[in-house]
Amino acid sequence: MNFGEALEALKHGKKVSRNGWNGKKQYIQLAKNISYATTDGDIVNAELMVYNKT
Repeated sequence: MNFGEALEALKHGKKVSRNGWNGKKQYIQLAKNISYATTDGDIVNAELMVYNKT
């Protein structure tokens, strides 16, 4: 699976993983409407974000 295919799978609510990642049962998911503060104190608002879940 290439990155584009993985992104499409995420957009359809699927979890994506690959062999060779350090944690067993480790995967990524797509998060929507996320806000976070950077280490500089800036607030970032993101419509879509991919995050790693272990």
